[in-house]
Amino acid sequence: MAVEAPAEGERTIGRTRVSVSGRVATLAGLPSPVRIAAFRGAGDATGGLAAAIEGVREQGVGLVLVLGGLGSDEARVATHLEAFGRLGVPTFVMVGGDDVAEAVHDAFADRPAEGPVIDARGLRALRFGNDVLLLASGAVDGRYAASDAHCGANEDDLEEVEAEARGAGRAFLASWTAPSGGGAAAVGRGFAGIDAGDPAIARLASAAHARGGIFAWPATRALRPSNDQGAAVLPVGTADPGLRLVVARIAGAGEESDDGALVPPAAALLELGPGGLAFVGTAVAGTPESAAETGPSAGPGAP
Repeated sequence: MAVEAPAEGERTIGRTRVSVSGRVATLAGLPSPVRIAAFRGAGDATGGLAAAIEGVREQGVGLVLVLGGLGSDEARVATHLEAFGRLGVPTFVMVGGDDVAEAVHDAFADRPAEGPVIDARGLRALRFGNDVLLLASGAVDGRYAASDAHCGANEDDLEEVEAEARGAGRAFLASWTAPSGGGAAAVGRGFAGIDAGDPAIARLASAAHARGGIFAWPATRALRPSNDQGAAVLPVGTADPGLRLVVARIAGAGEESDDGALVPPAAALLELGPGGLAFVGTAVAGTPESAAETGPSAGPGAP
């Protein structure tokens, strides 16, 4: 993905200091555990985006991670970026194979460089404390990208990502595509249990010793956390160094899971602490809700 490294510098967003150097952003001032909201954008269905963002804001998260889904043209991407700015916390926007590269580029070019919304296309990692969250934007070699005009990545990009794991205390991975491999509960499984994950992302996770991670595609396993072996769905609130989760879209229509259940739009709420990653709930449409009540682990789509 031919995206230049972001401009270097520092900014204060709420209580967090964000310093960008090279392709790495270092965050100081985050609490431990840090509460993270992660989701895909609403795509072209931006009508409910404002209410959904309010639901995230009410949760008091310290960090937001957006994994693509920004819409098919510059206006819709700009609508997303404007909405994200209301969150008031560091919000790192990645892209995926469903994002049009030119539209994303133009929308970011028209925005001021300062503020809470950070273009993460050219970043390779976020560092906070002894942890590193590796960032792999785009569809690797165009696999699963909607077209050649959509955001891709290549092996050189992944090598840069892997390099940032060296010397880190713990590494986790944020990638648009989930890794391939694993058991029946693995997050990369598609309809009929077919392995729809990406082998290049699996190799990256292994080489970087990043057992746990946050992903956006395939959506068939959205909001059903498993461990890195894919052996079983993990209960809500369980912290695990190898927890893996596919996020849902923040607004718009629900999406069908591999068992036929409809996964409603929601932001995933996670905590990263001493025990690893934990999926602790969801936030929807201006009203936070508990995943124990509404999430697939305890409702439609539960194993």
